[in-house]
Amino acid sequence: MAFCFSDALAGCWKLRRSAVSLICFIMAMGDGRFTACNVQRASRFSRDSEFMNNAMTPNDLLRRWAPLLAHHLQRDEASIRDNGLSSSDFDGAAIEMKFEDGSYCRFQYAFAVVNETTFEVAVFTEHCGYHVFSSDGVSVYRCEESASNAGIEKTVILACEWVD
Repeated sequence: MAFCFSDALAGCWKLRRSAVSLICFIMAMGDGRFTACNVQRASRFSRDSEFMNNAMTPNDLLRRWAPLLAHHLQRDEASIRDNGLSSSDFDGAAIEMKFEDGSYCRFQYAFAVVNETTFEVAVFTEHCGYHVFSSDGVSVYRCEESASNAGIEKTVILACEWVD
């Protein structure tokens, strides 16, 4: 015999990490039956909704990374928290990232900061936002034109033994 819940219970998923709320949410998302499709759909929707509710804003990220940013930029930590980054924090260099599976990305007008405690690397760009990556399995390079016009000089910021 299938259980049916009223539409009023559809909001119970907001009580995250509770078995009762997950069951109610599964029932509300589907046709009242515990099927793999309903469970998968409810799980995906719940996870995406939780992500959106807990998504870090650029200001949150700046506050979280303020101590490391202050050291990198040689600025006051409180100033970074209060005022954020400015165009003068970017010197025109690019950041290249190479991942262990061969993937690659490049950010123009950017700099990278490594957090060795959390095993993360954050890339701060002037025009394309701020991005946080796991530092596991990635090599990060600072790229800038050489003063002698000999091409691009790459400085290793983070080296992964698996990445060339």
